[in-house]
Amino acid sequence: MGRALNRAGLLLTVQESVPCDVIRYHRLALDRMEGKLASTDELFERFISEPSLHALHQRIQLASDASVTMHPDDASELRHVIDVGGVRSIPQSLRRALLLDYEAFRELHLDVVQQWQLQAADHE
Repeated sequence: MGRALNRAGLLLTVQESVPCDVIRYHRLALDRMEGKLASTDELFERFISEPSLHALHQRIQLASDASVTMHPDDASELRHVIDVGGVRSIPQSLRRALLLDYEAFRELHLDVVQQWQLQAADHE
């Protein structure tokens, strides 16, 4: 694409028309992963449940001062949706609100981890 834009005279520098090694490696990695990537539902659930991904998201929020408190109606709807269908059933609009709310995201993470620990203890 860079070369096509360059031929059209839309790019000014070599870096704009010829991608650097990092970008080429990234494209190669994406090509190799084609069809192997997890669904957005799986990734969302991992962000909530896996401590390392959860901590990364929380630290980025703190560093960027990006936390926005979820509207109380959204928080109530979120609780209902989770109770009825679990984490994967959360609609996109509530996922966005949840990911932006530091405290709500933290509480959900703790709830999910606690539920899994209780389920694991029941199976022992």
